[in-house]
Formats: sequence, C-alpha cells, structure tokens
Amino acid sequence: MSFAGWVHTNGNLYLNSSNVAFEDILTTPNKVFWDRKDSHDVDNGVLINDASATPVLLNFDSRIEPTANGFKAASNVRFDDRLKSDAYGVDSLQVPLPPGMDPVTIMDPRLVADGSMERSAKFSWKSDFYIEVDAPIITTSGPTELCNNITITRFSGQIVPNPSDCEN
Repeated sequence: MSFAGWVHTNGNLYLNSSNVAFEDILTTPNKVFWDRKDSHDVDNGVLINDASATPVLLNFDSRIEPTANGFKAASNVRFDDRLKSDAYGVDSLQVPLPPGMDPVTIMDPRLVADGSMERSAKFSWKSDFYIEVDAPIITTSGPTELCNNITITRFSGQIVPNPSDCEN
C-alpha cells in the first residue's frame, strides 16, 4: 500500500508492515513506534520517501532514539526530516467544527441531504476517492461479490477502477 499525501495522527504513530510506502511527510505530536500496537511485531517493510522521493527503510523509532536530538538526527539522516514526532514540537491538529456539531460528524459518510455546515466539516466531502461498502457484504462475501457491490466515486474526474481491478 502506498500513501501519497501527508499522514498525521493526533496519537502515537505505529508503523509496521512488510510492504507499505509513505511518499510524503508523517507527523505526530506524540511518539513514533516501529511496531504493532497489539502484538509488538516488527516487519522490515516500512518505506518513507526522503526529500528526493527515494524510498528509505524505517529502522528506528522513539524507543531506539529516545531523546529529541537523537530522533531528529535519525530522521534528518534517513528521511530529510520527513518523519516528525514530539521531538520536533509537532502539535495536534484541531479540526474547525461549526458550533454545536458533534466531533464524530467529521467521520460520518456523506449524505445528499447534507447542508453546507456538514459539507464543510465531513472528511468524506473533502476526498477525491470515495468508496462505499455495505458492511454485511464484507463479512459474508468473497472478493468477487465484494468488488461488484462497492460504489467508487472519483470527484476529480480520474479513472475509477473496475471490479476486475478490485479483485487484483
């Protein structure tokens, strides 16, 4: 899997995979862990692009480099400062919500009936690639049925994958 845009979390950032690439900056106001949160496995397949867009393997985290200066030095050498934690003074992101709106609204699906307030707050209205899946299909079907029962919308006019692409 590849992440093409800036990735941020307001909590700890856990990075572990046998094959994942981050093409842009990663930020957290907390710690970075080269690990799975639930089982403490470490796979050697997390790639983070440096400033010249060269994928570089992750080989440290906030435990291996526990001081701010050590973490910043390691991030600078490996990723040109593109992996940032509390060592850099990264702050939490606060989503501007209209007064009285429940914060969980930002994660709700987009609805045709949404007014301007919901459209300005929901992430689903900000995305280019929007996928809708009926939850029961996920647990009761195989890949072919799942791929034939998802709705994919591209708002930028880019190509929408067909069901056979989904199965691959």
